[in-house]
Amino acid sequence: MLISVDPTLLRRAMRPRSKAAIEYACRELARRAGLDVSTDLPGVEIHYGNPKALAAPGVRTVFVRPCSDDAFAWARTAAPAALTWLAPHECTPSGASFQPRDSVPALFWGEGVDSKRPFGERDALGRVIINVDIVAATIFMLTRWEEIGSSIRDQHDRFPASASFAHRQAFLDRPVVDEYAMLLREWIKSVVPAWRPSAQRFETWLTHDIDHVRRFRSIAHGLLGAIGGAQRRAGTSGRSQPIRDAWAEAFSPRSGPYLRGIATLLEIGRRYAVDRSAFYLMAAPGRGPQERYGPDYAIESTVARDLAADLRMAGVEIGIHPGYGTLDRYDRLLEEKVRFDRVIGGSNYGGRQHYLRFRTPQTWRFWDEAGFAYDSTVGFADHEGFRCGTCHPFHPFDVEQDRELRLLEIPLIVMDTTLRVYRNLSPEQGLDVARRLRERCRDVGGRFTILWHNTSLSYEWAAWAHVLDDLLSGTAHRPGSR
Repeated sequence: MLISVDPTLLRRAMRPRSKAAIEYACRELARRAGLDVSTDLPGVEIHYGNPKALAAPGVRTVFVRPCSDDAFAWARTAAPAALTWLAPHECTPSGASFQPRDSVPALFWGEGVDSKRPFGERDALGRVIINVDIVAATIFMLTRWEEIGSSIRDQHDRFPASASFAHRQAFLDRPVVDEYAMLLREWIKSVVPAWRPSAQRFETWLTHDIDHVRRFRSIAHGLLGAIGGAQRRAGTSGRSQPIRDAWAEAFSPRSGPYLRGIATLLEIGRRYAVDRSAFYLMAAPGRGPQERYGPDYAIESTVARDLAADLRMAGVEIGIHPGYGTLDRYDRLLEEKVRFDRVIGGSNYGGRQHYLRFRTPQTWRFWDEAGFAYDSTVGFADHEGFRCGTCHPFHPFDVEQDRELRLLEIPLIVMDTTLRVYRNLSPEQGLDVARRLRERCRDVGGRFTILWHNTSLSYEWAAWAHVLDDLLSGTAHRPGSR
């Protein structure tokens, strides 16, 4: 399969729609569609440009009409509900095996295309014309272009979901890049009926950021918790539990609720045979002037070494959870990696930034230069969903350096604290939201990546203790069943 770009477009296009970025987006779409661009479908060409600009095009050419040059800038300031949404029957050719379960947003129409046109159509010669610029949309979403240079930041210096194009246009709950790829697959099949795309396998990845291993700093801390009635407010019985937990934790850290939480998460991962289970440990300094929101353990401590040994024995992945202060400090990131390597050993691992502190493309570039295997930071803290418009792992494209990185990004789809703390959902609402996202991932053969903390199973989280279990089991929670 060939990828061609209208040279007229390239002469006028500015980054990020460079030739390298366009070819990158076409490869990402093809991969999600089940195509191997190096071997599949000889004679088929994806042409990004006006159909009239390609000399002697063949019947197997799929044209993607490019959007206007100002489309990206428009997306940054577009008013809510500015998009056209296409009904499922307007998106696929007749006889398609994949049908969207509901209407599909058209992020960028091809320049000069009437928004009343369908997603795709066949012209008089039988060639496929895609009227929605799925190439530009893929670049826009996968590179997080709208976040570059944006001054909108929350209290943790993060670009919030509320400021995103996807949130304003109500498609944050859609893996729109993956859906576009599935539609592209159907249109290619319409001109090559004998083609059988490679299957995309749905997976569940269960990940855990280990920020804390102790609930109580001392027995006195447990006493204060009991006096404050924290346990009673969480809906569990009695005031004595904090004292018992603090006493047990003081003499045997493994007896504390947070380390018990890790054991529970290990058991849940085994019980439901998730495709991958990963625990991310911190190597940042403890709390102090150099590290805000630091861990309550040192990576060199006995408790951390014992925990790492237990995780290895359990056969799960151990990764890194770089500290709060590494967002804009590459030197700190490397210092933590050195500490982590010294204790954990090896260098072929990934992880996630603390507090999901991420800046595009800088964080990706830091992780790429440091030699990490993958990152799984890119999800919004304040809202669940598809920050990059995808649930498939991908190699990020650095629009400032105009190149694809070696690093793999594994998009984060849903986090426990997003549901309970940021969105203030009830356990039942949170479970329902997470299940809908899981089914979106299943529809496109993607990866449903969950972040659930070891601290989110007890005390103020007691009412949520069943949610992860029910999400993975697919059952409804019955009050009083646990």
